[in-house]
Amino acid sequence: MASKPLIITSVPPRTSRIVGGDDIGNAYIAACLTSWRDAGFDIISVNPAAEIAQSAERNLPVNFVPTDTPGVPLIAELLAVARDQGARLTGIVNADCHMLPAANLMTGLLRHTEGRMVLCERIDRDNGTLAPLEETSGGFDGFFFDAAALGQAPEPASDPGFRLGDVWWDYWFPCLGMAMGLEVRRIIHPLLGHLSHPPKWDPETYALNGVRMAATLDTLAQVPGSHPALRRAAPILQTIAQLDPAAFAYVMRDWLRHSGDWPETPLNAYPDSLAEDYLALLRNAPRRVAPRLPTIDLGQRVLVSAGEPGTAHRLGGWSFPEPWGCWIDGARGDLALRLAERPRHDLRLSISLRAHVSAAAPLQAVTLAVNAVPLACPVLDNDGRHDIEIIVPHAVIGPEGQVDLSIWASAPHSPFSVYGSGDTRTLSAGVFDLCLVAA
Repeated sequence: MASKPLIITSVPPRTSRIVGGDDIGNAYIAACLTSWRDAGFDIISVNPAAEIAQSAERNLPVNFVPTDTPGVPLIAELLAVARDQGARLTGIVNADCHMLPAANLMTGLLRHTEGRMVLCERIDRDNGTLAPLEETSGGFDGFFFDAAALGQAPEPASDPGFRLGDVWWDYWFPCLGMAMGLEVRRIIHPLLGHLSHPPKWDPETYALNGVRMAATLDTLAQVPGSHPALRRAAPILQTIAQLDPAAFAYVMRDWLRHSGDWPETPLNAYPDSLAEDYLALLRNAPRRVAPRLPTIDLGQRVLVSAGEPGTAHRLGGWSFPEPWGCWIDGARGDLALRLAERPRHDLRLSISLRAHVSAAAPLQAVTLAVNAVPLACPVLDNDGRHDIEIIVPHAVIGPEGQVDLSIWASAPHSPFSVYGSGDTRTLSAGVFDLCLVAA
């Protein structure tokens, strides 16, 4: 039984990263693993026996465990190793991620993995210039948990057979954690760095794995003792996957990213002795400052038509306001809403929508999510006024009264493509007005 914190991974037999014309791949992997060891983790790499023999001469700071499965190991195999080792703090991390030094990281992870799974994203750096890339990878590369809580192998019906690094595995794995009753938290600090490389999957595999992901959600949600967040979201996420597979990945990512933050504030997270390149990276990283918005009262009707103050609540994704309301230009529009104080009860959201439909696209599926939690997925069949009411659970409301609304709409298309008009906007759903009241 392991007592020291442990990270389980699978080290590839060879890695290529071209920097300045030189392939530093093998040295880069060694540096990544060393950063984990320096952070206080033991490391186990699960590989086929032939790969272990290839890696023996590389003198990497890991212990190898053989598997009979050829190629990259299954997540179920990594969990079996976690169960056998029994470390109180266990991580599964992609081998090509460098861990940034963090003050009190181990203490914090030990405390925050009690009944929780902690996940983290990475900062990609251009492998030519080493400059940070503005766009995130869209996924998660590190997971930390108590092996006793998540060490058991998943049931066959809930295991799509994902391998480490497969597209969608990093969305399925936290759902598995929630099926085991764990709360999911995201580390808000950049804990992992990564040299960028082309994606290792193709559109066909992406679509197939998305279908596999959606097919397991109901099974995971029905596991006795599964976390309420998963039970609430699973049926809506499955509906989104069926009606608009392209939106499914974005909704899944946002739902997981906003599941909860740790630490709750970014104060004193890192020591002053950060490596120079990462310190520069953090200083130069783009900072998004949330706009200061006027608060709204329960029962207040928020209008987003031209000349109305409600237009100030619009964030990204909107066209210009019109006399009736405002269209989403594209597939998603966000509204930032703040109540004067956080209510102590559920809310009812009433919203009036219209759809940009045509003979070629007569139906439009609209997903309504509050604070990244999908709550409803109505289907609109004409461009008239559709009055929708949904319950916003108290647990979803932000600590400062945030009721941020995201609207995902399928099949955006331009009036030009339908009528030959000069309007080339890619319109989808439109909003007339909305209102929040006590449920």
